[in-house]
Amino acid sequence: MASDYDWIEHDQYEIAAAPIREGSGWRVAGAVSKLVDGQRHVHCFVRADVCQSRDDAEQISLTKARLIVAQGGPSSYESTLPDTNIGSDDPPRDNH
Repeated sequence: MASDYDWIEHDQYEIAAAPIREGSGWRVAGAVSKLVDGQRHVHCFVRADVCQSRDDAEQISLTKARLIVAQGGPSSYESTLPDTNIGSDDPPRDNH
């Protein structure tokens, strides 16, 4: 996954598209982020879908991230590691 994200605020979460280059296509992938007990937690996801264009993969990635949020967010942030860059200008690291 990309190490830096362009975060978009969405319903008390932040979401981002992070398509992965795969051959001549782009795999749908992204992240959902939320502050939990004062710590930023990032849930990364990768889908089986591969698109021909990066733009299509980004749009589908954002749609998937919105769906994760609509379904109550990631089921548990216990399995994710807190973002170690809290308070930094550096982008969050991929913790998976």
